[in-house]
Amino acid sequence: VGRRKRQRFPPVKSKKDKNSPKKRGRTTRSSGRGSKPSRESSSSSSSSDGDEPAPAPAPAPGGNSSDAESSSDDDELDPRLRREYYPEGMLAERARLREERRRQRMGKSRRRKANKQPLPVVPADPFPPQFGGFPTDWPDEGFPGWFAEKAKAMGHDLDDSRNVAALEKMVEACRRVNMRPLMQGRYISPTRSIKNFELLAEREDGERAAELKAAAKSLKELRNECRDNARPAETPKGCCRMCAVIGAFALERCNDVTCRRIQIQDTLVELDEDDELKMTDLRDPLNPKSQDLVNDHLEWSERHRLWVLMRRPYVSQITCLLVGLQLLQCEVDPVARHARR
Repeated sequence: VGRRKRQRFPPVKSKKDKNSPKKRGRTTRSSGRGSKPSRESSSSSSSSDGDEPAPAPAPAPGGNSSDAESSSDDDELDPRLRREYYPEGMLAERARLREERRRQRMGKSRRRKANKQPLPVVPADPFPPQFGGFPTDWPDEGFPGWFAEKAKAMGHDLDDSRNVAALEKMVEACRRVNMRPLMQGRYISPTRSIKNFELLAEREDGERAAELKAAAKSLKELRNECRDNARPAETPKGCCRMCAVIGAFALERCNDVTCRRIQIQDTLVELDEDDELKMTDLRDPLNPKSQDLVNDHLEWSERHRLWVLMRRPYVSQITCLLVGLQLLQCEVDPVARHARR
């Protein structure tokens, strides 16, 4: 008791001016206990004393100009609106930010050498803005190049008359309300795109609101019509087709040789003794929670893709994102199969 702890290092004493007056008592403290006066308060006080306005703060630097403009437009319309994104631009912007952080951690000599190389370029969005009205370059017959290229990438067959007819109905519904046609692969689902029409109708009055509600209703009817026409005659028995594809895709590309089985929801995918894929349905038919397989079709078309178990809302959306259209037949790569032996 009464002994002080030894200090391993002596405290650093700052050199003070002897002529400066000493501050004592509570008069040295500001409004709060232990708080320090901010720069804004000091600048405002100095400007009020000298009757001069304080300088305005500098604007924060923005990233992608197109994203900033679209986000500001969306905020002006309704904060509940779901905004779409340009995937290639997002990846390029993230790569640019990573490179900027990497250069900040460098030393002066390395940073000087790295700054000689330009930063990754963020490409501009080649598609028209989401709420910028119907595109002016739309031809009288057919589709523009940017729309046709995106539709083919998502799996649409523009040589099929029924597929083209469904796309034209969707385009015509958007043309009547002066909105850009809905596009896939932009981080927004068709359900949320139609919901945007309903949200815009809540902010409008009279004829404009009625047109937006009619467009949303026609788009919903078109989706149901395409889904019914794309539905095959009978529901197949067995496991979820998409879960089987994801499991096969994961097993064939797994670097661990001991990994020979994986379970995706209620589907068990495993490799047998001959390295052949085997799918087992683990659903209990007596369990009321088990659901039947539903038709997963390509939006705005009458093309059936596969039967899926809709336990989660994102199941149909990640079909093309994870495995791609070319892997929907569960084809096994023989090279990868023999590499396991």
